Amino acid sequence: MNRIPAAVIGLGQIGFGYDSDRDRDDNAVLQTHASALHAHPGFELVAAVDLDAGKREGFERKYGKPAYPSLEACASRHEPELFMVGVPTAFHHPVCDSILRGAPRAILCEKPFTGEVALAEDLIAKSQRRNCLLAVNYNRRFIPAMEILRREIAVGKFGEIYKATLFYCKGIRHNGCHFIDLLGYLLGDCSGIRIIRKGRAAAHGDWEPDVALRFGETDLYALAGRDESYYMGEFELIGTKGKVVFVDGEPIRTYVSAVNPLFPSENNLQPPSVLENPDSRALYHVLDNIALALNQGSPLKSTGETALRALKTLDRIQAGILAHTEAI
Repeated sequence: MNRIPAAVIGLGQIGFGYDSDRDRDDNAVLQTHASALHAHPGFELVAAVDLDAGKREGFERKYGKPAYPSLEACASRHEPELFMVGVPTAFHHPVCDSILRGAPRAILCEKPFTGEVALAEDLIAKSQRRNCLLAVNYNRRFIPAMEILRREIAVGKFGEIYKATLFYCKGIRHNGCHFIDLLGYLLGDCSGIRIIRKGRAAAHGDWEPDVALRFGETDLYALAGRDESYYMGEFELIGTKGKVVFVDGEPIRTYVSAVNPLFPSENNLQPPSVLENPDSRALYHVLDNIALALNQGSPLKSTGETALRALKTLDRIQAGILAHTEAI
């Protein structure tokens, strides 16, 4: 199988920085676009783009591939078929729009998709006209265990999931968006929003609200933690026949209930089953899905359309925050 030529656009943390100091052939942890492309047999990392000369030099030193200050220079010399876009959110639309003027086969854009619904809709329409696959890096969707969990929920293994809690940090748009998207994937679209508390306004313009949401038939309470204390990214799904406990970086624990032999009128949760959750290699699974989509026509697990739904939910939360008055 021919390897698909790919370029990294943006050499910030997700593009290159998180594992810039790790040996390039250490594939145990793949936290960046560059390292995942270098490790994946279906792709060939051919080049990168960044305005920062120091980042370009670091990339070239590590991977032995050229890095350019402009997208045009990169695209004209290498004709990548996959572009992995990791620039700041405000530049997602102009960068993806510029890529779509060429002949890309696929774009993987970082989350959140864009800053505005209209810009996301524009990219979706243009990618469809160009017959270009458009994926968004909500990477938890791509972990194989998540598809297993989704099927288990769908067939009723845990009964009716009627309540859920989520703890997140680092802002509702920056990091909470991952879980807004993922819970929509597992439970159904968001149909209701109520602001419990505005929370803090972060320096980058994001907010950390406590929010009551409804996904499908499930009421969820999303609570913001303080990331300066420690990272929080976890949720619990409560069903009539069992529950699910997800914590970033840990195996997913699922529980089902059974009759208590000592007290037959009661049901107890049984010891948990475990689904592996290899988030340190999540980007590798993203590339697996894109390779299958390009080579075999398999569906993408996260698309412009699914990311647009998450963006619309985030906008509704933002509007609720701005209209909310704290109780006295």
